[in-house]
Amino acid sequence: MEAVKANEITIERDYLSQSDGSCKLTQGEFSVLASVNGPIEVKQHLEQIDRATLEVIVTPLVGVTTTRQKYLENLIKTLFSSLILTKLTPRSLIQINLQQMSDFGGLDAEHVYINATNLALMNAGISLDKTVGAVSCVWDGEGNLTVNGEVGDYTNCKSRHTFAFSKESSEPLTIYSWGEFTLKE
Repeated sequence: MEAVKANEITIERDYLSQSDGSCKLTQGEFSVLASVNGPIEVKQHLEQIDRATLEVIVTPLVGVTTTRQKYLENLIKTLFSSLILTKLTPRSLIQINLQQMSDFGGLDAEHVYINATNLALMNAGISLDKTVGAVSCVWDGEGNLTVNGEVGDYTNCKSRHTFAFSKESSEPLTIYSWGEFTLKE
């Protein structure tokens, strides 16, 4: 078996046959399965008369949902609520399901979740205002910056940062940072 490089990305579209759109995205050691269903009928108490309702569900590799998955659900929902053209399909539901497929060593790997979500939405034919791509950077505190590194890079770092970009804007759409760092770093 050949060793996987840190920046190698593998995308498998239409991974699930029973969803409107899906993809399995593997980036280095991180792997996420994303599926999208919608627009579908929404429960009356969740219905919005002027736009579609967006629902995001993140499932861990094993065990029950924790605050880590709830954080990822909020991150994905906040980012994609502004990108999906929800006004085109009012009174409907767009459901995004994200399943962790590999052990991340207790890390979030937000960039993999964002990229998998974007690809699954496009595969489902959901109208987007912008497409998004995300990268993760790891700062070791000694002047070394690793982009989309492996699990070991993330566990031994001083800080890590996730940036989501769109080609339509030079400014990032979202930034998530963890750890100790200065603006100069």
